[in-house]
Amino acid sequence: MSRRPIGTISIGAVITIFGISYALYLARIISDLEIIPVILTLSGLWLLILAILRVFSPEKYELGPFSTAWWGSIIFFGGVLWFLSAREFFTAPTVWAVFAVAFGLFVVVAGIREWMTKSKKT
Repeated sequence: MSRRPIGTISIGAVITIFGISYALYLARIISDLEIIPVILTLSGLWLLILAILRVFSPEKYELGPFSTAWWGSIIFFGGVLWFLSAREFFTAPTVWAVFAVAFGLFVVVAGIREWMTKSKKT
């Protein structure tokens, strides 16, 4: 049995993500074509938060923080690009801007991973 209720917290986060997305739709802040990109973006954000939690409290037999951050980033930035496409704001400069932010965050995560492994060795 897990020492922390991360599964329960994740289920709550997913329900909250669906609720927020539906509330944004009902408030006419997003259209029906933007619901799935918003869900993906918020889910990717949750995975990034989960990766931070896993750095400070790793569990045996679970995905590591770097892998969780990698997948969270891919889902998050995929959702952002899809959302920009749905808003018809999807141009080459916006793709490069999102790519630059994503690549920068990947480098930061890789640097933190390297830093954490070096600090464990000493």
